[in-house]
Amino acid sequence: MAGSRPDLLATIADCLQFMAVAQNTLIFRQGEEADGLYLVVQGTVQIFSEHDNNRLIMSHSSKSHLFGEFLLCGNSIRSTLALTDCRLLFWPMETFGALLLQQPEDFTPITTRLVRRLGWNQTMLALRLSSLFIGLNEQIARDLINALTIKSIPAN
Repeated sequence: MAGSRPDLLATIADCLQFMAVAQNTLIFRQGEEADGLYLVVQGTVQIFSEHDNNRLIMSHSSKSHLFGEFLLCGNSIRSTLALTDCRLLFWPMETFGALLLQQPEDFTPITTRLVRRLGWNQTMLALRLSSLFIGLNEQIARDLINALTIKSIPAN
């Protein structure tokens, strides 16, 4: 959000909350109602989906990584676990949504990043659920997704 107005940045800063999360703590569970976005300040979290009693690891987020974009869909379609003691910045959904509605043009860099990450995670889930790729190493799955070119095809 380079070039954004200082008052907007101050408003955003006022919305953020620091969270300390202990190792092996679930930050949110698949199916829970959306509560906000998270930025890792310190530590590492694991983002996973549970399907047929199996844990499908989608990704890991560490310092400076944003997560929780799938919460924008309403209920969480993923779970997130603190792999280490973590310090997070939390942006509650109600203040994020209110600011987005008031000034959508100022949020283009954030929403672009969120949509890109949401698409990446949806692709990872599709890959992980495919019988063709069962047991594929997480790093190989990441490399495969990063090498893909995804195209939208309109109906009909």
